[in-house]
Amino acid sequence: MDIGIYHLLEGAREADGLTVIIDVFRAFSLECYLYAMGAREIRPVGRIEEAFAWKNEDPDCLLAGERGGKMCEGFDFGNSPSAAEKIDVRGKRIIHTTSAGTQGIVNAVHAEEIIGGALVNARAVASYIKRRNPEKVSLVCMGNGGVRPAAEDELCAEYIRALLLGEEIPDFDERVQHLRIQGGEHFFDPERQEIFPEADFWRCIEYDKFDFVVRIERDERGLVARMVDPRDEELDRLFSFFRLIDREKFIGRQTYLTDGKRKENDAEHAWHMAIMTVLLAKYANEEIDVLKTVTMLLIHDLVEIYAGDTYAYDDAGKETQAAREREAAEKVYGTLPKEQGEWLKGIWLEFEAQETPEAKFARTMDNLQPMMLNDSTNGISWVEHGVHLSQILKRNERTHCGSEVLWEYAKENFLMPHVEKGHIIKD
Repeated sequence: MDIGIYHLLEGAREADGLTVIIDVFRAFSLECYLYAMGAREIRPVGRIEEAFAWKNEDPDCLLAGERGGKMCEGFDFGNSPSAAEKIDVRGKRIIHTTSAGTQGIVNAVHAEEIIGGALVNARAVASYIKRRNPEKVSLVCMGNGGVRPAAEDELCAEYIRALLLGEEIPDFDERVQHLRIQGGEHFFDPERQEIFPEADFWRCIEYDKFDFVVRIERDERGLVARMVDPRDEELDRLFSFFRLIDREKFIGRQTYLTDGKRKENDAEHAWHMAIMTVLLAKYANEEIDVLKTVTMLLIHDLVEIYAGDTYAYDDAGKETQAAREREAAEKVYGTLPKEQGEWLKGIWLEFEAQETPEAKFARTMDNLQPMMLNDSTNGISWVEHGVHLSQILKRNERTHCGSEVLWEYAKENFLMPHVEKGHIIKD
């Protein structure tokens, strides 16, 4: 994992990969507090005019934000966590604009994913990043107004980086407290309490108070900062995967269904092989783990969502098949939470390697199932493609490795009758 620390608005524009926009005093601290107080939704906007446009569209929403630390005129509250506590935000949509934090979001144009960062949820941010396991992480210290460095943002970035690397920061508690005189002095200025109340300082330095992150997303109405619980985030990724694999139903194969009216799809092929494995496992050359073999058969063609189906006798397609499918495997299984993604990718690789009893039997099923359907449809697919017996035997030269019994049965009952009928060209 490549971790880079960037600074101010310029750094936000340079950031890429999974990007954390850090604004301790006070934008993302406030958003964490708002969600903890029951806010329904937070919408970050870059301009004050956008906030008022939201108010016109949704009179019940609350406007929160500042310029130069001071609450924007006409807003419901500023950027103050302690002031927000006096307002009932439960179930409310909050429109939020600030001088630094929300500007960082708007300017992070190269980021693949954006989350807000603050001391109050720094450990949750690090945990989220570890689960996502991105190649690149950009930690952006937004500073004061996005133009001057701020000690609190630098310390937060250093802390998140240390958590990601499993390191410790010496005297971290003392450094947090030291922000009182280096970075947070304005919160203790008696003449500025209306804009920077002292209570905000203590709320913003209460590190690791919240166990959720605020992820910035975009929908048809613009940007939205969503609260993501770590448990929900895992479920989000799982259900994203479940929605993705629905696309397997649209991947057509060359084998006809038994009625001969249409061709099967990849999902039907996988389902058929899974049931066959449950009932035919006793014919394997070696004892197999049935559940593992069924899992292998259910997931091994998911790569075709991106790589496409390669017909068994498409010699040109087979030249690029391995490379296409390896790249697709990274995308498909990378959709899952890290542990589950690596587990399924490992099973897929095991199938490709063809070394274990489970992989060999799965290959036998993968070859016999379409052969059975071709036999059931009077060899229509073999006839359409002008398939030769030598091609079939070459493709099946390792089918016996999973089950000698089933291969002999298939040759006698599925292949040779169609050679005699001329559906398979004898050579």
